[in-house]
Amino acid sequence: MGLDIYSGSLARYYCRDFKTPAQLISERAGFELETVFEQENPFFSDAETSQAAIMAMKADLAERFSDQAPDIASWNDDCPDQLVLQLHQECRDALLLLVAYAYRPELTRPSQMPRQIDHDPALAEANDRGYYMGPLAILECQMYIPFDSGLLLATEDPIKQQIVATSVANLKGALTAVEARYWPDGSDIEAWFDSGPQPRPNEVVWTISPDGSRSEEKPEYSEDEVLRNGQYAFSVLSKIATFAHDNKTAVRLDF
Repeated sequence: MGLDIYSGSLARYYCRDFKTPAQLISERAGFELETVFEQENPFFSDAETSQAAIMAMKADLAERFSDQAPDIASWNDDCPDQLVLQLHQECRDALLLLVAYAYRPELTRPSQMPRQIDHDPALAEANDRGYYMGPLAILECQMYIPFDSGLLLATEDPIKQQIVATSVANLKGALTAVEARYWPDGSDIEAWFDSGPQPRPNEVVWTISPDGSRSEEKPEYSEDEVLRNGQYAFSVLSKIATFAHDNKTAVRLDF
């Protein structure tokens, strides 16, 4: 399942005034990628409507949560820059597995991605055993907003989708906790990002040069698929969290 992550102006996000990583890759390869929705396109068709929806969202969040987070609606939605990265659902799932198994040392963590992650015992029992509310819940949020609170909230986004959101600070804290558990000597964000996710069986990897020429490369496989995919997701989220913190922008998962 495709999954990107975006940080920048939410007004631009909700009228799709940006290019996804897949679109950029397609352009470099010399062809155009068209997004097709299973149902009606839920996004706004113009910037003005999208901007008004973001202002309404800010007003709603301030009205409901300003007592707990006075700065919840103060994010910078005029930022001219943005960062959009491929997160990949299987990589996000791998990171969740790493977090869950940190709480269950009596279980043997799988090295390969399970077919149905919800059936994995470490994740399936997280809520009943009391370790879901923490890094797991934070990493499963669909939106991160730069405010100074540990608040975790359920709300409706501008296109009427039910989401769970929390602060960028919470995201950074969750990543710090994961790093301390698995990589106490420090993480290698750039190397993990450059390595990318575990290639699929029989996958062909192409490198596209600036002049549009392509060359085939033999993909490198890791014996521990979960660890490799989790490290990639960690690197992506770390880059996004740093960008959002530095620019005071919101973050939105893009399914």
